[in-house]
Amino acid sequence: MAIIWWTEHPKSERRGTDVSDSQQREDSNSATLNSTKKSDGVDQSKIRNMSDLEFRRLKVTLPKPVNEPWSAPFFSSQNYFEANKKETAVDVLPIWIRLALLDGDDELAARYFWSLLELSKDDDVHVSAKAIFAIYRMGDYDRWAADEMQKWIESGLSFRYSDTISASAESTDIRTQVMKELDLNKDLSLIPAIYDAWLRSKDVRGKELSSVDFGYYLETHGRELPNNYWMQRLDSPYGFDSALEVVEMKGLPEARAKLIDLFESLRDQRAETTDASRAANVASLLFKETQGAQYLVYLIDSAQTQLVSGSFHPSLSDILNGLAATGDAVALEIVSDAMQNENGVIRHMAIDALGDASDPVAADILVNEAVKKAKARTYFPEREMMALLAPDVPSSDSKYERLQKDLLSGKLGWPATTADFKRLEYFRKYDRH
Repeated sequence: MAIIWWTEHPKSERRGTDVSDSQQREDSNSATLNSTKKSDGVDQSKIRNMSDLEFRRLKVTLPKPVNEPWSAPFFSSQNYFEANKKETAVDVLPIWIRLALLDGDDELAARYFWSLLELSKDDDVHVSAKAIFAIYRMGDYDRWAADEMQKWIESGLSFRYSDTISASAESTDIRTQVMKELDLNKDLSLIPAIYDAWLRSKDVRGKELSSVDFGYYLETHGRELPNNYWMQRLDSPYGFDSALEVVEMKGLPEARAKLIDLFESLRDQRAETTDASRAANVASLLFKETQGAQYLVYLIDSAQTQLVSGSFHPSLSDILNGLAATGDAVALEIVSDAMQNENGVIRHMAIDALGDASDPVAADILVNEAVKKAKARTYFPEREMMALLAPDVPSSDSKYERLQKDLLSGKLGWPATTADFKRLEYFRKYDRH
């Protein structure tokens, strides 16, 4: 069933439109937001310009839920929980709640909210999880959603969750999604529960560590863990990138000798193995710390072997990332050249590597590539601009903003509109954290 959007929040006498194309939905959303009367302190002009995804994260003050009937086209308080309706209902109810509140109809919002709370208790964990996250994203109600999220952490409940309002369609463990939501909201209230969960699982070194990394969340949110824990994690391929990042961040003096030995044990591994990726990451870090030429040579040779061969392996992504992270001029030139590769996957790897580098020269390369593409009118340079935003640093953000301004003005030849930037702006606010 398609998601239903109304030109006003739905009441029984108002007509709905079954939206099957993006233009209809854009028009009805715009009409709805233009008709709003109050916004709980939110600038109305900003609301009117919100993308669908951004509107689904708009904070509101939730009313006390009321168990009273409501009716709307296709849905009512009598049928929203039916098996063939509840998955769509859990998508549209948060939208209707916001629209009703923005239109000043708190009573109707309270009725919708009761139904959403009921869905948060549904036996289908995917439905209940979606409802709980929706409540949390609206601002929560008496910590209802936060408490439910804490139960997931404490119970060890594990299932894959696909976030329908993310700019990506990535599926993650439900506990990892909880930590993403907490991070986005700068909410540290579940740190004690997450620390307890880490204590219970700190000896895990298998695949689960790649899916749910309590230690990394704690370490990057002010709860330091013992150094020897991170040193031990360097021995496992699972969650290795996170462990290496923390070791670099903490500047552990005892780590260097271990990393040198680790590199020597990994450097001859075949390109198609996970160990080849680990070797590339370690080589990049050791080059930054020691300027040892052998580490840069390893990265250059590894990249050129795959780029020249006409075939590549997943390790190429880590190798290009490692080259870009060194900041070395020759290394950056190799990554820049990879952006011209005839293989689109390799081009994307190179663009992403330059963004992840958090390097001003790498950012300039991305800007030049974006300008070139725009002037050639080949395509809107979304990938390059997203890479500029990825490191979340002011210098790259400034370059993105100048590029955005030039594109919108038509100065670069590409007829850009604000619609071209909706996904980018959503990524900037919500997905790069």
